[in-house]
Amino acid sequence: MWSKIIFVILAALGIGVYVYIQILQARAIFQKVESGPESFPGSRGKARTRLDPEGSVFVRGELWKARCTNGITIERDEPVEIIAREGMQIIVKQIN
Repeated sequence: MWSKIIFVILAALGIGVYVYIQILQARAIFQKVESGPESFPGSRGKARTRLDPEGSVFVRGELWKARCTNGITIERDEPVEIIAREGMQIIVKQIN
């Protein structure tokens, strides 16, 4: 009698775990990939050199050539936000 109850409980737990794993897999398959330079807009970084209007910015562990919007000057070590990417250069604006 107890062996049947234990078997049913373990079978139900096994099915529950299987369904949970299937749900996680479905989410992973249909989730939008957010990596690489395409996901840069909206990211934040720090100016490594003075941007007047061009210079270098450190974003996500990488050093990028950058240009600031409207030709403004951004001083070294100031925080910036990435607006767009043009080839191997990113366009940034200063965060106030």
